[in-house]
Amino acid sequence: MHRLYETDDISVFWNSDKCRHARKCVTGCPGVFDFKRKPWIDLSQDETQRIWKTIKQCPSGALDIIYNHEVMVKLDKDNNRSIAVDKDGKIIGECDYQESADIITIYHT
Repeated sequence: MHRLYETDDISVFWNSDKCRHARKCVTGCPGVFDFKRKPWIDLSQDETQRIWKTIKQCPSGALDIIYNHEVMVKLDKDNNRSIAVDKDGKIIGECDYQESADIITIYHT
């Protein structure tokens, strides 16, 4: 399962298939990462810099983060693609992929 969480500043990606429950996220930013809450990630609960540092400590790579810098990344899971959209709504990038049991193959960017 893949999830995308966004603010104006950052986009956070979570891949549950990679998660090994090391709990670095929960101990690093307990207000942001809370398994008892749904959704379990709430980016409004801490500052961006602390969230960034916490995610970069994820040993499995299940969590990833990017700064938006006036670019939003939108995950279109139904069509197996993600798109990058600029502040005017223009599509400026695309990544098409195919998922199988344990890998994601990117076949077009």
